[in-house]
Amino acid sequence: MDHSKGVNFAVAGVSVLPKAQRDKFGSHLKYSQSSLDVQLQWFVNFSREAFPNESARKANFESALFVLGGGGNDYGGFKNTPQERMTLIPYVIAALKQGMELVP
Repeated sequence: MDHSKGVNFAVAGVSVLPKAQRDKFGSHLKYSQSSLDVQLQWFVNFSREAFPNESARKANFESALFVLGGGGNDYGGFKNTPQERMTLIPYVIAALKQGMELVP
């Protein structure tokens, strides 16, 4: 399979935070129970399979563009106040930061 034009691991409607963490805050998504950590694991698995040699992986990713984003869906599904939703912000930022550290 030719991946020279790119690979996309995005899933529509997911959140940055894992479901268990969202549940603690009362944020429930209707359409997807996936999250950023699942998509990043797909990326890690793909990169190891596509480039089993670490030096080849580094060489291929050296000039690659990685786009990591999200967070909007973490605030959906609430039945509480905007102030309560704001308590999620530090957790969403931490999850994005942790995700960026996975990218080679």
